[in-house]
Amino acid sequence: MHPETVWIPELSTWGKAMSRISGLPVGFPQEMWPNCQLCGKPLAFIAQFEYGALHLDVKSADILPDSIVYIFMCRNFDSQHDCESHIGIPENSRGTHSVIVHVPEHTNECARPAELPHMERGLHINGFIRKIESCPKEIANALLFGTSNHDWPRGYTWELHQTSSRDVYNATKVGGVPSWIHEPFWGVTVAKWRYVMQLSDMHVLNDIRIWTTLESGRLFLLTNDDGAFELYYQGR
Repeated sequence: MHPETVWIPELSTWGKAMSRISGLPVGFPQEMWPNCQLCGKPLAFIAQFEYGALHLDVKSADILPDSIVYIFMCRNFDSQHDCESHIGIPENSRGTHSVIVHVPEHTNECARPAELPHMERGLHINGFIRKIESCPKEIANALLFGTSNHDWPRGYTWELHQTSSRDVYNATKVGGVPSWIHEPFWGVTVAKWRYVMQLSDMHVLNDIRIWTTLESGRLFLLTNDDGAFELYYQGR
């Protein structure tokens, strides 16, 4: 995937496509609904995407082309375990999120666990618009690898950074340049995990702000050389 190519979802409150954000998952078996291994509550459904829509440069031979990628994470705000803090480190997630690849048998059924987790209104993705993000290599590296101010090239300022990265799309998108993954441990895991897409906590549809189940921050979907998936959460 070219690092500057980005696919922007066309969102609506109605549609028949399998890719969607928030609401309830379609084509997902209820018995497969994952629970958080820290607090024990059902994980919240964040989004689902058709496997082909992710434009992966490395694909797993074990995943069929008509598979759906389902994304879950804990949004139990009453938990004393601080579940979401463990979604930032892939090697220390402790079961607080889950990425499940599944081929649906029934594409018109919505799974619903006995204890319904936090959920916001669902948005349908009726297609993707291909665009090119204009972002210099230095900016892309700063956004992807968490380069801090003191690591920037001589003469490179925050004002210049804002100006140069103004064309980077900050909402939900596949590909492109991530919107500033700034945590220090990201540099440790970047050799193993590669950025695929980012999910935003809010979208604007017909001039109306619609909050997603993510509710706060951004969630990044990652992949590795084996075609496996992992999540990285960055709160606001």
